[in-house]
Amino acid sequence: MSDVHHVRHILLVDDEVILQDILRKMIERARHQVIAASSGEEALEILKSQPIDLVITDLYMPSMSGLDLLVSVKDSWPNIPVIIMSGRGPEARDSAVAAGADDFIAKPFRSSEVLERVTLFANHANARVS
Repeated sequence: MSDVHHVRHILLVDDEVILQDILRKMIERARHQVIAASSGEEALEILKSQPIDLVITDLYMPSMSGLDLLVSVKDSWPNIPVIIMSGRGPEARDSAVAAGADDFIAKPFRSSEVLERVTLFANHANARVS
């Protein structure tokens, strides 16, 4: 195969299991490894134990919000990009960007939109590795 593809390790954080499963399957079809977490706390444990190239997290989750997770990731792993997802509109986007999110995906989303973002950040990760 002449196409060189670097598998990226993507941490997907969402308390909605059905949405998490849809996103996981979509991203895995693009040949990336997806590690799923149902909470911010679980995500932080995963980040401590294995290399992650990209975090995609829901904004509103019980106990630890996506914004709280974003701040923790940027404090401890500043080079890991974080994409926030939410269905709450422009104010959610503004909050996420102000808190340091690398990107924002509005729900409901198109699969092509998610895959474009994953590809963009995977390519940036490839550039950092080269």
